[in-house]
Amino acid sequence: MSENLRSDKNEDAEIRLGKDENVINRTKNAEAAAKKGSKATNTLKKLLGALKLAATIFGYILGIIQILIMLMVSLGSCGFFSEASPLFGSDLIPVTYTVYLMILSLIVILISKQWKAAVILLVVNLFCYIFVIDHSFGYQDKVSQKQPEKGKKYAVAELNVAQYDKTPPVIGQAVTKLQPDFIFLNEINYPVAEGKEKTEEAFPDYNIAVGKICDSAILSKYPIISFKEIQLSSRQPNYIDNTPENNRNNRHRYFIHAVIKDNSQEIHLLNLRLIAGRSVNFDSSPKECYRWGQYLARTQIQETKEFIKYIESLKGPVIFAGDLNAPPNSLAVKSLLNVGTDSALAVNTFPQATFPAQNPFLRLDYVFSNDDFQTVSSSVAPDVVSDHRIVFSTLTLIETKLQKYKDDIKKLQKEAKQKEKSSTDPVK
Repeated sequence: MSENLRSDKNEDAEIRLGKDENVINRTKNAEAAAKKGSKATNTLKKLLGALKLAATIFGYILGIIQILIMLMVSLGSCGFFSEASPLFGSDLIPVTYTVYLMILSLIVILISKQWKAAVILLVVNLFCYIFVIDHSFGYQDKVSQKQPEKGKKYAVAELNVAQYDKTPPVIGQAVTKLQPDFIFLNEINYPVAEGKEKTEEAFPDYNIAVGKICDSAILSKYPIISFKEIQLSSRQPNYIDNTPENNRNNRHRYFIHAVIKDNSQEIHLLNLRLIAGRSVNFDSSPKECYRWGQYLARTQIQETKEFIKYIESLKGPVIFAGDLNAPPNSLAVKSLLNVGTDSALAVNTFPQATFPAQNPFLRLDYVFSNDDFQTVSSSVAPDVVSDHRIVFSTLTLIETKLQKYKDDIKKLQKEAKQKEKSSTDPVK
């Protein structure tokens, strides 16, 4: 009996020992697995932390680069840099490019939960945008009248036709359905005979005036009573081996001037296309691109100076338009606001972009008028018939301004007659 009890106790001890060993083994295995899992978790956490740090640094770098570019564009647009400065020409950098960079940087910074950095990025950009973004805040108050003026309305269309790539009938139909009184065309780029022929094919119901090289044209529903080309000091760029030095012997660039007559009223129409083009080795030489960009900035400013001087010599109503190959924040375009009203800015808080036509993000095409006109409307047509969109504006020729011109003319005529009479009277 006692032996049986002893045997049972031994068996129970062995069972308990086996159980204890199993428990111990399971515990050890669990601890080992936990350590292994903890190590993997820590490795993953470290990796995620490193990625977050890298993303944060990347966001900061992008943000700093974007702010520096934005400040450079802003200062350049304000004329801060002299022509000798390596940063001269930064006003030609479209603000749109920096916006994309800012959005990417902002997304990365917000994901990294860097709230202060995000606020600083937005505040600095907002400050810069006030100076350079294409908006009308403060501009409309300067150019718009309190109420619509009385006078005859004229519709104006402007388009870079890209050498009639979409065929003259297609382009002509898209423009003429807007029923413009005046049309300004750029980049016809054909010999005169061929260019005029294609323009006549596209616009058979308009009077047409084209330049010698047929790069630009002015079309009018009203008779064109005079037309001339005005030579600029700049030279036409090349399509190959394009450097400032290689352009020195090329033909002069020019703008064109037509005078139309509506009954007894004459209106000056001018078409200006500022110099553009790519540098030699565009895809492989950043240095040449930079040098060409500075050359473009200097040349466009010189062209607008010569154009403004000519505009100031004219008397009477003036409309001028064209593909200016420069964004609104450029010094060249901003200088034109001294002699004309930008119709898009006059009636739109944020004017529509015109280039490229498929997904436009730049405004390169403009319609201006002197203060004899009041802008009624300005828009960009949705038609894609070129690599640019069509700009369409409606302008009112203000009656009171015209009356002043007529009174001045009568006064001058009266003074001339009195002078003539006094010179023919016999000496007493």
